[in-house]
Amino acid sequence: MRILLISSQPKSHSANLGEDLMEALRLNGHDVDFIHHSFYNVTHKLSFFERLRRSLRKKKSRLNIKFKRFLHRYPFTPNDDIKLVNIDERHPMIDAKGLLSKIQYKYDLVISLFCEDMINSNTFERLYKKLSCPILIYAVDMAPITGGCFYFMHCTNYQSGCGNCPIYGGIYKRDQTHLNWLHKRRIFNSIPCYFLGNSWMLAHAQKSNLFAPERLKYALMPINENLFKPVDRVEARKTLNIGTEKRFVIFAGASMILEKRKGFAELRQSLKIFSDSLTTEEKSNVVIIFAGNINNDLQSFFDIDVIQTGFLSTNQLITAYSAADVFLSPSLGDAGPTMVNQSVMCGTPVVAFSTGIAIDIIENGGAGYVAKMKDVEDFARGIRYIYDIVGTSGYRELRENSRKIAEEKCSIRAVSAQIDTIIKEL
Repeated sequence: MRILLISSQPKSHSANLGEDLMEALRLNGHDVDFIHHSFYNVTHKLSFFERLRRSLRKKKSRLNIKFKRFLHRYPFTPNDDIKLVNIDERHPMIDAKGLLSKIQYKYDLVISLFCEDMINSNTFERLYKKLSCPILIYAVDMAPITGGCFYFMHCTNYQSGCGNCPIYGGIYKRDQTHLNWLHKRRIFNSIPCYFLGNSWMLAHAQKSNLFAPERLKYALMPINENLFKPVDRVEARKTLNIGTEKRFVIFAGASMILEKRKGFAELRQSLKIFSDSLTTEEKSNVVIIFAGNINNDLQSFFDIDVIQTGFLSTNQLITAYSAADVFLSPSLGDAGPTMVNQSVMCGTPVVAFSTGIAIDIIENGGAGYVAKMKDVEDFARGIRYIYDIVGTSGYRELRENSRKIAEEKCSIRAVSAQIDTIIKEL
């Protein structure tokens, strides 16, 4: 088949996720082309009037939100848990005209990856009118199944057509999020559009009622098993300047680790419970590595040693996974995160809450520990479980099993088989 992969991010984004997805498709003999939004910056610049029109539209929408908050005595600050990103579903951030002008061939299938700031349901409708082929939405977040937010956290309004959105004060059913939801439903029901995701994402997609059950398809995000693989732990720790006296090395990270949905507050509580179970001498032999966009000095939050690395390249990430005894993923609402897949592929077990990819990848006792949602004591129990077996044959077996499970479920070859099953069904 000839397949078009479109994304708002380049192939190298998120540790080469786009490139890995292309490789998974090519393994089955498909011919794959890739388009992302850089074409727009180079060849499809907006006119002055178009830029002005879009700017005014965005300001009008934001003023509308603030006005309704004011009328109902809601604060002007954004909601801490939910952020409305796609304000008006009728208007994609980038007009589909430029994207369509770059499509020169007839394709049998379109797959979207990252959609932010480029693609929405209108774009999918225009693509179908031009190509008349099925469209697969590879879900990296919840935007396709909501009225405009990427992460709905505690909000369940998406299950009843959105509206009454907390962003608008939660007081009006027919607010913009409900109109967005209705717009999506019309389009997704009128064209052959399919939603791809992990078990957790599919369960939420089914509740949204935007896709018919037969259009929900299971597929994980691929991780390059030839790139993400275990490296020598001693050398990895030397690279990160971790002393040989450290018995237990923890790794945690995210692009915005202090963002509420990433669970930093819960991580702090869990690590405190864990460290309180250690003697003073045992604490001195523990260190935690934090990666990501962090402006704060995190050492003040913990009574164990902290190393802050900032953003890491792909090779540096692999080094950090291999240096660690465990990767902690305290995310509270996340389609992934991809770092869970990456860690397990590097043979490093993971402790995570019961959300996102953890449900599919981490099998308790097989590749780490899945804690009850927001249960910090259970999360601490998972950390302690890994701590107690480090240095034993049981831990070596755990690392081997982690790698094996990752190869079976989210390697390029495994995901290639998952997608090909879907293509054959279509």
